[in-house]
Amino acid sequence: MNTYQLTESNRRLFDETGFLVIEGALSKSELNKLNAAVDGLYRRNQRDRMTGRMELRNCVAKHPSLLAMSDHRKLLPTIVDLLGPDIKLRTSELDVRPPITPSMIEGKTARNRWGEPEQWHIDGPLSCYPDVNGIVPMMEVRAGYFLTDLTAKDAGQLCVVPGSHRFNFHALEDPSLTVPPEAVFRVEVPAGSAVLFRTGVWHCATPNLSSVTRKVLYYAYTYRWVQASDHVRQSRALLAQCNSLQRQLLGGLPEGRHPLGDRARTTPCHHTWFTRPEDIPLLTWRQQLRQPGPYGTRAMIGAGQ
Repeated sequence: MNTYQLTESNRRLFDETGFLVIEGALSKSELNKLNAAVDGLYRRNQRDRMTGRMELRNCVAKHPSLLAMSDHRKLLPTIVDLLGPDIKLRTSELDVRPPITPSMIEGKTARNRWGEPEQWHIDGPLSCYPDVNGIVPMMEVRAGYFLTDLTAKDAGQLCVVPGSHRFNFHALEDPSLTVPPEAVFRVEVPAGSAVLFRTGVWHCATPNLSSVTRKVLYYAYTYRWVQASDHVRQSRALLAQCNSLQRQLLGGLPEGRHPLGDRARTTPCHHTWFTRPEDIPLLTWRQQLRQPGPYGTRAMIGAGQ
């Protein structure tokens, strides 16, 4: 498979660790625009009474700036290199975590696990997730964009266990499971950085004990035939705002196309099973890309680097 963004060394790194970190993924103007949009959504939406946390799903439908991030051209080529062009969004998420106090970690918001208020987890249902001998197949890549600085200790960093996508994920069902601190990599990065990671990588977040509200956007890309988890179908009004790539990623079809194909009455073929190349604008887009070289991608692995 030809690649347009992913270097061979970064592909090996992604295969070994299950994630890549990209600093400088967002420009200063993008950061300002996104933070303004997120602040407005935070004021208008419900949040947790105790911690002030707001988790807003299907966030692409909540603001044009968040929709625009669905096909962000800094990471999209790499995502297509990893999964191919026949993809869509399974979910999009805005996660806002204001500072909390150490006493709250030990109180009702905690689960007696390092990484409060979350446990170590993968992004999928443990009880019925597809697996091959306990290993999660390569079905999804999640892109996270960090809108605030996460270089200070305990600022709500994403924590990952490098290589854990090769572990039997059913171990996460054990309530007594602990992960040695030396096996943990904290994504301590400046604002504007991004991370790509596989669904099967064990991850959680540290408590935000800093003085700054932690804001992150997550976009989970999977194959078109996988059911979305945060919506049944997107509204026509939202799809009307989309360019062709965004329309594919949000599960839409070109205008005039029947969802069961050209011969829906006699030989129906669901549109997620690739009825025509033009149903997949990312296919043509990928074929038209020229070899641009990496955009300053810096991959980081291991704890403490």
